[in-house]
Amino acid sequence: SVSVEMPVPLLPPTLILDTMPNVTANALVLELCENLTLSTSRSFNHGGLPKMTWYLEGIRCVSIAGTTFEADPALEERVRQNLTDVSVGSTVFPTWDLLVGWDTVTIPEETIEPGCRYRFVVN
Repeated sequence: SVSVEMPVPLLPPTLILDTMPNVTANALVLELCENLTLSTSRSFNHGGLPKMTWYLEGIRCVSIAGTTFEADPALEERVRQNLTDVSVGSTVFPTWDLLVGWDTVTIPEETIEPGCRYRFVVN
């Protein structure tokens, strides 16, 4: 028999979120024809099987003239669905990966609305 014990010291998970294209000056600016890829693949201290759940926390849109406007609900729903599809519990792609969620998600450029800022959360 083999005894398995907790690591000493037990360190909290460290989440590293990478983007493609890369973040510059604390903001990510996409060209109109670019997909957005978010990745947590460099995260560590998660025990080897992190359970990834991706969320869209909010969208804030401002026109060139500086007036705010509402994001297109259909595009917002497509972004949310894309995140749900790669999160824990998804049945879209029934593989082992979806028991834990994917560590990378790509948001297609056609679902990203010009003039809008997106706030993503991963747990």
